Amino acid sequence: MIESMAQLIGVLYTLEGSTLGGQHISRCLEKFLGLTQDSSVCFFNGYGERTQAMWQEFLDFAESMPVDDCGEAAHSACQVFDLFERVLGDLPSRECETRQVNV
Repeated sequence: MIESMAQLIGVLYTLEGSTLGGQHISRCLEKFLGLTQDSSVCFFNGYGERTQAMWQEFLDFAESMPVDDCGEAAHSACQVFDLFERVLGDLPSRECETRQVNV
């Protein structure tokens, strides 16, 4: 459950950041498999040509929010990454506290 602005920023950081990785995946699918947006891989294309601009808009939003504890935002982002790992990779969860997070 998201209970603070800092936690929200952490969750959104993870989700919005995934659009950048999706752009890379989309380019690889086209390069190596010949799959294009017309080939049902549009999910990976994020916001298309607007992906970088949307990422910058998110960063501007995040930096404008009154977050008292950046560590809380980082911890929240870490929890989302852990959830992705468990769901997508069937990997055991790692505690966020054991990771070094640069904020």
